[in-house]
Amino acid sequence: MNKPRPPKLADRLLTWFCKPGLLEEIQGDLHADYERSCERSGKWKANRRYWIQVLNFTRPFALKSANFLDPMVMWRNYLKIAFRSILANKGHSLMNITGLGVGMACFLMVTAFVSNKLSYDKYHENYDRIYRVIHTDIREDKTSEAPAEDYSVWDNPMIGPALKSNFPEVQSFFRFTSYWTFLFDYEGEKTRLDHVVYADSSAFEIFSWKLTKGNPKTCLTTPRSIVITQTSANRLFGNDEPLGKTVKVIGATEDLLYSVTGVMEDVPSNSHFTFDALVSMTTLHGFAPQVFSNWHYKDFYTYLLTSETVSKQDLNTKALGLLEQRAPNRPGYGIRFEPISDAYFHSRASRQPGSTGSLWTVYLFSFLGAFILIIAAINFVNLSTARSVERAKETGIRKTMGARHQQLVFQFLSGSFLVSILSGMVAIGLVVISLPLLRDISSSPIHLDSFMSWKYAGIFLSMLIFTGVLAGSYPAWVLSRFQPIKVLKGKFSTSGSGLLLRRGLMILQFGLSLILLSSTLVVSNQFSHLQNHDTGFDQEQILVVDYNWDRIVQTKLPTIKSELLKYSSVEAVSASYTVPNSFYLNGNMTMEIPGDERISKPMVMYQVDEDFLPTYKIQLLAGRNFSSAFSEDSSSAYILNEEAVKAFGFVKPADAIGRSISQWNRSGKVIGVVKNFNYASLHSKIEPVALWIPPNGYMNKLSVRIKPGNLSATLDELTAIWDRLVPRRPFLFEFMDQTFDLQYESDRRTARLFGVFTGLAIFITCLGLFGLTTYTVSQRNKEIGIRKVLGASVTGIVAMLSQDVYKMLAISMLLAIPLSWYGMNKWLENFAYRITIGPGIYLLAVLTTLLIAMITISWQTIRAATSNPVNALRDE
Repeated sequence: MNKPRPPKLADRLLTWFCKPGLLEEIQGDLHADYERSCERSGKWKANRRYWIQVLNFTRPFALKSANFLDPMVMWRNYLKIAFRSILANKGHSLMNITGLGVGMACFLMVTAFVSNKLSYDKYHENYDRIYRVIHTDIREDKTSEAPAEDYSVWDNPMIGPALKSNFPEVQSFFRFTSYWTFLFDYEGEKTRLDHVVYADSSAFEIFSWKLTKGNPKTCLTTPRSIVITQTSANRLFGNDEPLGKTVKVIGATEDLLYSVTGVMEDVPSNSHFTFDALVSMTTLHGFAPQVFSNWHYKDFYTYLLTSETVSKQDLNTKALGLLEQRAPNRPGYGIRFEPISDAYFHSRASRQPGSTGSLWTVYLFSFLGAFILIIAAINFVNLSTARSVERAKETGIRKTMGARHQQLVFQFLSGSFLVSILSGMVAIGLVVISLPLLRDISSSPIHLDSFMSWKYAGIFLSMLIFTGVLAGSYPAWVLSRFQPIKVLKGKFSTSGSGLLLRRGLMILQFGLSLILLSSTLVVSNQFSHLQNHDTGFDQEQILVVDYNWDRIVQTKLPTIKSELLKYSSVEAVSASYTVPNSFYLNGNMTMEIPGDERISKPMVMYQVDEDFLPTYKIQLLAGRNFSSAFSEDSSSAYILNEEAVKAFGFVKPADAIGRSISQWNRSGKVIGVVKNFNYASLHSKIEPVALWIPPNGYMNKLSVRIKPGNLSATLDELTAIWDRLVPRRPFLFEFMDQTFDLQYESDRRTARLFGVFTGLAIFITCLGLFGLTTYTVSQRNKEIGIRKVLGASVTGIVAMLSQDVYKMLAISMLLAIPLSWYGMNKWLENFAYRITIGPGIYLLAVLTTLLIAMITISWQTIRAATSNPVNALRDE
C-alpha cells in the first residue's frame, strides 16, 4: 500500500526557507505526523494540518538565512549614523539644510507663479474650441494677409452673425463692447462701476464663468437686464439679496431702471479680460439699432465657439470669400481667427480687451527658478564635499572592518537623502510663511491650495531625489573607493578630477549668480526707464472727471469750465472724448499728399476742445492750436502728431499744414502739428494721432489742471463747485499721473519679485562659497602652517587662499555675460521703448559679486592665516 504524500507545494516552501541542518529532522517529523493524520481524519484534514504546521515553522530559528532582514537593519543603521553626523556638526548641517531649503522654497514659489501665468483662460471647458476674430483694413489684395501687428481685436458688430450664418463650423458667437462706466443709485447710495460691458446672451454657453444665481440661458436676453459679479453685488447691495433687485442707473439723458437677473463669481484673475458686470446686448440694440448693421462701426470684440474638428487655417481660407460678399464697401478689410490660447501671450494685435503677458517674462522666471535650484544643489554638493573630507578616516575604518563598496555608497546616499528630506520640510515651512508676501508682490492668486495637487507632489518628490542623488554622489562614489591603508596612514588626498569638479561647480554657481544679478539690474533699469521716459505731455497735477456723457454737464460745459477757472488753484480746464491712458477711437483717414494724390491711413482719434493742448502742455511744432476765433475749427480743422505726418510721407511738420484731410464724412484741413505724446503705455509704439473738435455732446471727460499747494482744500472747493452746478452726479475724479502710473504696476511687481529671488539666490551662493572655502582651508591647513613658520605674512596667505576664487569668478564672468546679454536683449524686444544694455550694468554686477565673495571668504581665510601654526603641524 502506497504511503500518503503531503502537499508538494507545502514541501517546496519548507525546503525553500528552512535551514539545511534542520530540514531533514523537521520534514521527517511532519511527514510521520501527516501519515497518522490521514489514518485518523482523512486526507483533506491532513493536508490542512500539514500547511498549518509548515507555516508555523517560518520563525527566525528555522529560517535558512536572515539576509532579507539585513536591509531593514542596514537602513536603520545608516539613518542613525546620518542623524548623528548632522547633530555632531550642527553649524555645518544648519547651513546645508537652510541653503537647500531656501532654494527648494524659491523653486516651488517660482513654479507656482509661472504656472499661474501659463494657466490663463484654461479654466474654460471649451478652451480648445474658442477663437476670436481680429480685423485689419490694410490688406493689399483680397488674397493676402496683413502683418500680425496690423490687426486689431476691436471692430464691427456684423462679423459674428455673418460667420454664424455662413460657417457650419461656427456653433455660436459672443460679442461684448468696450468698457462703459455705469453710475448706480440704490436706495440713495451712488456706486460707480467702471468695467461694465454690453454682452450677448451666449456668454455662459461659450465661457465657463460660474453663475451662482439666475438662469444662464435667459439672464441676458431681455432689455435692461444685468448680470453682476459677486464683488460688484457686495458693493451695490451690501448684505441684501441682489437677484431680482431693480436698481437705477443715472444715464446721460435720463435715469433708467435695470433688473439684476444674475450673479456670478468674480472672473478669475487668470483671464485675458475681466469685467464688473454684463448688460444684455438687447439693451444697446434698443439705444442704437443702427450700429448693428454697420460694417464700419467699431466697438465690439467677437469670440466664436467652433466645432471640435475645425482648424484656424480652414476658417481663415473660408473668410476671404465671405468678406467679398458681405463687406464690399470696406476695401482692404480682412479678418483672421486667433485661438483663445494665443490671446494672452502670443497675440500681436492692437486694442486688446485686457492685459497681455510676455512669454519672455515667463521664460525669465522659469530660468530663475531652475537657476536657484541648481545653485542650491551646487551649494549642497560643495558643503557635502567639505564635510566628506572629514569623514575619510571613518570610511577607511569601515572598509577595514569589512564594509563593502555598495554599503558605503548607500550610507552616504542615505545621509544625503536625509538632509534633502529635512531641507524639503524647511522649504514647505518657508512656502507657507512666504505665500502672503508672494501674493502681495506678484499680485497672483497663489494660495496653499495651489500646491495641493499631484503635479506639485511630483515636483517636490523629484526635487528631493535630484538634490539627494546630486549631493551624495561625490562622497558615495569617490570616497568609498579610497584605499583604507592610505587613509588611515594620513596619506589621504583628493584627486585632480575631484578638484576640477568642485571648481567647475563653483564657476557654474558664480556664472548663474552673475546672470541673475545682471538680469535684475536690466529689469530694474528698464522699468525705471518706462516710468521716467518723456511722455510728451505733463501728467502732473491733472485730475480727470468722467461725467459719462451726462447731458446736463454737456449743456453746462462752458459754465462749469468758467466757474472752475475762477478758483485760484485751477490753471486750466479742458473737455474731451478721451484722455491719455483711456479708451480712444480709431479709424481710417484720407489725406492729400504731394502730387495731389490722396492716401488713407489708420489713425487714432482724439476729440478735444481748444483747451486740451495747453491743459496737457503738449508742444505745438508747426501751425496753430484750435481757437474759438476761427469758427471753421469746430467743423473742419485737424491737428496731427509727428507720427501721423510721417505716415503720410511728409518730411517736415510744416509741410502738412493746409493739406486737405477727411474722415467719417468730415472734411477739412490740417492747421497744426504737435509733438508725439504717449496716449497709451510705453510698451507700445506711438501711432498716428489726429485731434479734432467734435459736435456738442461728444465729450465725456473733464481735465482740470490744479496748482501745487493745499490739495485737500482745493479738492473740497472743486467738489463744492461741482455739487452746486451738477447736483445729480457726484464729483468722481482720478489723478492722471496715478492712473497713468498704474499701467506699470505689473512691471514694478515683476521687478520686485525678480529682485527678491535673485537676492535669495546670491545668499545661497554665499553659503556654497563658504563651504568651498572651508574645504580649501581644511585641505591646505598644514601648508598654511608651514608657510607661516617660514615667515609668510597674513596678507600673503589670505591672497593665496583667495586667488582661486578670483580666477573662478573671472572665468564665470566670461561665460555668463554673453548669455545674459543675449537673453535680456530678447526680453527687451517686448518693449517699444527700451534701454540699451551697456557695459556699466555688467561692471556693477561683477563688482557686486566680487565684493560679496570677498566678504564671504574673508572670515575663513583670515581665521586660517592668523591661526597658530603649531596646531596644524602638531602631529608631524
